[in-house]
Amino acid sequence: MDLPIDRRSWRRAVARVLLIALLARGAVFVYALYDPDRFVYPDSRRYVAVARNIAAGRGPIESDLVLCGNDPLYPALLSVGVRLGIESFERIMDWGRGVNVVLGLAAIPAVMLLGRRAGGSTGAIVAGLWLALDPVQLFFHGLALTEVAFICALLWGSVFLLRAAEQAEPMAHRAARAAAAGAVLGLGALTRSSSLLLPFLLLPMTLLVQGSVAVPERRPPAIPRVALAAAFLAAYVLMLVPTGWRNYRLLGQWVPVRTGGGATLLEGLGPWADGGPAWERVAWPDYPPGADELERDRLDRRKALDWARENPDRALDLAWRKLRRTWSLTFHAPGYEGGAFRWIGWTTTLPVYLLAVAGAWRLRRDRRLLFLMLAPALYFSAVHCVFVGSVRYRVPFMPGLYVLAAAALAALVTHTRRNRSRQIP
Repeated sequence: MDLPIDRRSWRRAVARVLLIALLARGAVFVYALYDPDRFVYPDSRRYVAVARNIAAGRGPIESDLVLCGNDPLYPALLSVGVRLGIESFERIMDWGRGVNVVLGLAAIPAVMLLGRRAGGSTGAIVAGLWLALDPVQLFFHGLALTEVAFICALLWGSVFLLRAAEQAEPMAHRAARAAAAGAVLGLGALTRSSSLLLPFLLLPMTLLVQGSVAVPERRPPAIPRVALAAAFLAAYVLMLVPTGWRNYRLLGQWVPVRTGGGATLLEGLGPWADGGPAWERVAWPDYPPGADELERDRLDRRKALDWARENPDRALDLAWRKLRRTWSLTFHAPGYEGGAFRWIGWTTTLPVYLLAVAGAWRLRRDRRLLFLMLAPALYFSAVHCVFVGSVRYRVPFMPGLYVLAAAALAALVTHTRRNRSRQIP
């Protein structure tokens, strides 16, 4: 598909894309300093509160009533700034933006490695530039939210999983890569608990299924395949054990990452729901006196599921609305619905969608890579058909679509080069 590239040229290409990404993220950082209110979301305030409690030695708690209701890893990163003496909310937000810049840059080599597999050196550069310059991705670097950190974990987990499936490598190396993938995706789950079940979706297609139709692989023996799966799952679970054990000690029940799923479900299923955020409109259940967060969560979940059973048509309609909101070309958040933002949405997102379809067709014989790039989109789409839908919730799976789109563009570039070379006398 593309000309081979030597190691020195590859490093130079990565360095150049990283420099472009750094300049773009630096511009967002500076802009946020002059207009900080545009980059403050309610979740950011919650993460800062949790970070302060972590720095004070109280652990990842939000309040005396919410001890285990937050994904712990991103607030832990924010708490480093607090420990270093940063006190004001505004400066902690700046620290969070700095963390985003570092993690956003760390994600660039991973997406380029995936792009290289999809479309050679051209695919690598295109995928890297897409992640480096996409306006929505850049915007989230200015927010103290979990998206950038999770993208970094997801992309590197995908790289390690893909390499663990390479049968030409020694088994010990493959097992180490499978364990690395599990550990990194475990960090991703601690950053964004909605991804908790994603590794179980990724595992079969990457470790247990042949990867190419064009070049049939000798089916590996069952024992090595099981060993790779075990290394992956063991590392993944081990990353969750400390948080799960902490939650068990506080609540008396094993909770892998956090509570709060019932409240989020109730936000998306009820007469107040419209497919988008509705927190301020929710009619919460009457909680018994002294109910802890786990009991409140159960009551929230029960009320949401009871409503869905009683209103199946309405629940299905909401699922469709949530899916449309998640994949929408335009934004729905107040203040981001004007003409300029609509133009940005159409001109930056529609080409990705169209080219990703073409790229998926190009990669149909590389089933491992294709599924790795599509699985997060399928998974989060399904999750947010149940919970609230928003453009924000597609941000983590967009880099996989950039890789597919880069494969299509790389094929177009290669085709153009060949045509030109034929025309040269």
